[in-house]
Amino acid sequence: MENILKPEQKMYLILSLVSGMRDECAGEEEKGTDYQIASRIYANAFTSLIRHGILLAPEEKDGIAFLKMELEGRVYSCPARAVKNIMREEFISVEERLPEIAPLIREEEDRRFAESKSGKRRAKPWEAGQPMGDAKTPTAPGAAPKPGSARASASGQEGAQTKAAQPPPSLFPGGASGLAGPSAAGETEDLVSPSPSQSPLGPFSRFLPKSRKQKVREAVPAMRKEDAPALAPVPDMIPAAEEETPGERICHTHYVMLKKTYGTQVTGPYTVQVWPTEVIGMHLERTPSGIFVRAQAPNGTIVCRVNEGHAKYIVLEIDNKQFNVFGFWEDGKFITEVAAINKTASIYSMTEEVEAECPERPSDTFLDQFRLREPHRPEFFVVPVDHVSHGEDTVPIAAFIRVKDKNYVISSRGKGNTLLFTYENQLSEISGRWKDGKFLFEVCAVDQE
Repeated sequence: MENILKPEQKMYLILSLVSGMRDECAGEEEKGTDYQIASRIYANAFTSLIRHGILLAPEEKDGIAFLKMELEGRVYSCPARAVKNIMREEFISVEERLPEIAPLIREEEDRRFAESKSGKRRAKPWEAGQPMGDAKTPTAPGAAPKPGSARASASGQEGAQTKAAQPPPSLFPGGASGLAGPSAAGETEDLVSPSPSQSPLGPFSRFLPKSRKQKVREAVPAMRKEDAPALAPVPDMIPAAEEETPGERICHTHYVMLKKTYGTQVTGPYTVQVWPTEVIGMHLERTPSGIFVRAQAPNGTIVCRVNEGHAKYIVLEIDNKQFNVFGFWEDGKFITEVAAINKTASIYSMTEEVEAECPERPSDTFLDQFRLREPHRPEFFVVPVDHVSHGEDTVPIAAFIRVKDKNYVISSRGKGNTLLFTYENQLSEISGRWKDGKFLFEVCAVDQE
């Protein structure tokens, strides 16, 4: 089946159709859910057209920032904050095209924050003749007054004497005595359901509607306090702390924070872990090293990269941010650097904290616990994400495989903390653990049923 419409044409049709549906549902309480769904679809279609490069214009209505576009002689608008929430980091491109939209959004957010702190609410203004006690449920003309609240004038008596209006006894099968509340003598009666023989209507009283309180009282019998079982308090169980010896590894962890150069927005932390794939201990000068990188964005996205051939650095792209990652050996010390590049460097200023783990003057044999080399088999490089196991049998790991001088990062996850890969039509899994401060891992074939 051939697609005869371009993506932006499809989005325009959705926008136009949903716009009409949203207008039909506006103002009708029974269609409130339909209106919300239509509004979300409308906002997503509007945002998709922005990504396709449709020209925009800013607009402000009643203190709310809007983005508008003109298509086929019709103007479509959407709240700028809704578009920003959908596009997230991509909204930077809109701010670059429309510099005046950022102050409008900031003013709107400041106003909303001030209103939330002052407790202001947009409420429907009070109208003359409407009761001040309960504006939501005004008494309709001709409706029966609430018991004990209405006042009636007694004609034929001196002065304007008032008394509490009582509902007619015919409305209740048991008469006025069947109501819960104070009796004429000042005593309080419980709501009692009369038997058919006691009711003035005889056996037909069982077919009359019952109040909700009466139904609940008949369905759930009252429990006396002395009959209620005493529940013993359950103490919180706190597990005993287990001391664990941290394992030795060579790993530098960079916690990167990005702050907008022209603004106050801060994004992060981006966690960038760097492992060397070789140890160069004989050079006094700074020498580039092969490295393996695992990065995690604030939204949980994980990206792993390994350098290839003579390129001794890695271009890392995660969450629409770009970095260069370098690794060096200098006089037996491992050194790493992370630098923002391209658009990320022009929009953000970068700050970082680095945690370095490295034994003194390690040799290349130190990395043998993270390698697996067998004849006629791929070469494995597996590293633990953390230096302790936290009581787990297997720990989170990152790995890549080298086949004929070509590196392949393994990103498919199996059960628990295992990684899955297929080589020569054989499914295998990798698992790792810490034991007595040493890292152990194994590669096992998985039976395919």
